[in-house]
Amino acid sequence: MRACENCGTQFEAQSKRRSCSRACAVALAWKDPEAAERRRASIEKARRSPESVARTLAINERRWARPGEREKLSDRNREAWANPRTRKKLCRAIQKAQRAPEQRAHYSRMRTEQWAHDRIYRERTVAGIRRSKGSPEARARFSKLLTERWNDSVMRAKYTAANAARNNPEHRERNRVRMLARWRDNDDFRALVAASMQLYWSNPVARERNSLRMRALWADPIWRMKQLVSMGAAGGASPAAAAAAAAAALNSATDLMQLVDSVIPRGLPEFARADICQDVMVALLDGSLKLADLREGSKQYLAAYRKMFPDKFGPVSLDEAIPGTDGLRRVDLIASDAAHF
Repeated sequence: MRACENCGTQFEAQSKRRSCSRACAVALAWKDPEAAERRRASIEKARRSPESVARTLAINERRWARPGEREKLSDRNREAWANPRTRKKLCRAIQKAQRAPEQRAHYSRMRTEQWAHDRIYRERTVAGIRRSKGSPEARARFSKLLTERWNDSVMRAKYTAANAARNNPEHRERNRVRMLARWRDNDDFRALVAASMQLYWSNPVARERNSLRMRALWADPIWRMKQLVSMGAAGGASPAAAAAAAAAALNSATDLMQLVDSVIPRGLPEFARADICQDVMVALLDGSLKLADLREGSKQYLAAYRKMFPDKFGPVSLDEAIPGTDGLRRVDLIASDAAHF
């Protein structure tokens, strides 16, 4: 007599059998991890073959054609989900399957294609989102959820890292290229964007909110200067160079003052430099002087100050006639063979 290695039942062994029955032999084989993995792979491969899929569809069609079959399966599913252990097991299995990278990528591709080509699907999706997210209760619930997540240090770190990854130049450039390609090649996408913009701007509340925001922004001289420079208003500089100069120089009012201060000669008295800096700042803010022309354009304000407040002990021109002479210039008094000529 020999004991079955699966259930422990005593049986008469005529050979080197390890189990008492075929069922115990199968169960014992599944206890071997390597054999179980091979069997799972084989079963999964067989289920995904075209013949197996067609056979399953045919069986399901015959099954669902029988009266009362749907009700029977529905009742059985309700009974299974009513069991806490079964429900927990099914939830874990569903979550594991749905969170797999391959499954997520599959759903992403499927929904992207469906959104791009199925107008009815888009309309139903938009209507569902409006119903679920448009009510005050839904907005309050969503706001509360975001607040709770943001107050969680772990989630806040994840959000911050994700935003930093999305805002890097490479990611923005990829998005720009992708959106341009969609706008160029997809008529439905262009129509959808145009309809969305028309719907948004037809809302008086949205228009008023954006109008107030833009008025507040344009009231800020630094922001206004950035916009003018980025639109190519900075003299002959290219828009890209102008935008780079604005981003580098105009992060704050202090940066603007430091930039102006750096182009005014430091050999002047401090009170004179302060007056000239103020004149240049006013010219920049009212638009009469462009940021790209700051270094050259500031010279006219320096000359205007010297003309308004002449200094007899200050610099004089070599080409200027010496007072009391008949047109004698200072440069004429310098020997032509001097070392600096």
